[in-house]
Amino acid sequence: MEGSSHISETEDIATRLRHTREALEVNQREFARRVNLKPNRYGQYETGARPLTIDAAHRICDEYSVTLIGYRGDRSRLPRHLAIVIARIEAADP
Repeated sequence: MEGSSHISETEDIATRLRHTREALEVNQREFARRVNLKPNRYGQYETGARPLTIDAAHRICDEYSVTLIGYRGDRSRLPRHLAIVIARIEAADP
């Protein structure tokens, strides 16, 4: 049971990463470059193939002015324009 919770959380974070990147209108390569991550590693975070590390999360938060709480589903601490765009993307995501 505990393992399935971890998988679900990893997938949720991966989806939120993708939504954030799309809201910022940045491709994966540029998003990764700006936080000093290899594009293939970032791609693994975004697809949920690999859990997001604390170090990578902090880099993303610092560069893009998002919060770790935002990756746990609470958009209230994200910049307003980003929260609105992410909400639109989530609504359109199948």
